[in-house]
Amino acid sequence: MVRDFTPRVSEAAESFHRILNEAITSKDFLGLSYVVVNRKGDIIYSGAHGKQSFAEDSEPMTIETAGLIASMTKLMTSLAAMQVVEKGLIGLDDDLGTLIPDLRDKEILTAFDEATNTSTYQKSHNKITLRKLAFDLCYLSQAPVGCMVLVLTGAGHVVEVLTGQTLEEYMQENIWSVVGMPNTTFHPEHRQNFPLLEMGFRLNNADKSLTYGQNPWPIPAKCDMGGAGIYSTAEDYAKMLATLLSNDGRLLKRETLEAFVRPQLSGDSLDSLNEMRRRGAIQIDIPQGIKVNHALGGLLVSEDIPGRRKSGSMCWDGMTNSNWVSPKNDGLY
Repeated sequence: MVRDFTPRVSEAAESFHRILNEAITSKDFLGLSYVVVNRKGDIIYSGAHGKQSFAEDSEPMTIETAGLIASMTKLMTSLAAMQVVEKGLIGLDDDLGTLIPDLRDKEILTAFDEATNTSTYQKSHNKITLRKLAFDLCYLSQAPVGCMVLVLTGAGHVVEVLTGQTLEEYMQENIWSVVGMPNTTFHPEHRQNFPLLEMGFRLNNADKSLTYGQNPWPIPAKCDMGGAGIYSTAEDYAKMLATLLSNDGRLLKRETLEAFVRPQLSGDSLDSLNEMRRRGAIQIDIPQGIKVNHALGGLLVSEDIPGRRKSGSMCWDGMTNSNWVSPKNDGLY
């Protein structure tokens, strides 16, 4: 007997639509787009709400409206790094100091005083590796959130050095064109007919109103910033997640994907991750009492969030209110 899940899916889609529409009418957001796909690539929900800019005559927000996805860039950079490992260009735990001289004998940030804006460093006794650039250096210290951007940008530079391509060129050839992501780039200035969602900032006043704000990353960008620099659409990003969910080998081999979603942190690194959560620096939508870890691909939920996510779900977000979540099914995402 084949069970028909159509009513359940329809109810979920109606719920998504209502919640997103309420977020726009309340003026909490300028424009929102949201896509839900399954591992077969079937679209369960696809919708856009609001408008692209603060202008009165603004074009409406669409699924194809691009925006700065900020730290959601990290998943693509981690994918690129795992691909070059898979190709045998470097090992995940190889010393990067032999490849990039600037990474030799580096000092490590061990403390940061937000009150005085001062940092404390100590000489590193460990080699810097791709595994550490993928996540670990962020959690070895009480580092400011910007550390995450710089570390993953470093991982992207490793890909550039190994392949002789810019990160844009590499991702276009090995990720974006593979899964069909035509509206994804580090350089929107090179694209024709590339509608962009304007940046808004919430003012610290009584009504917490949203107002126009300057993009924190300049256009054109000075480099392909693997930690936060990609512009993309909900539709494009969903295609990449669906490909990972399907585990069809187009982006990573099965064994590489298994390593990509495996918990990596313990001891001091895990303690530092939890401290950053207490500071409100990471995934504030996950309740503080829920145990988490980190994989090479993103943050892992280590236990069920009742009514929301199962243990093993992976996620990450960005400063522009961008967010992705991928469930765990049969041992793989």
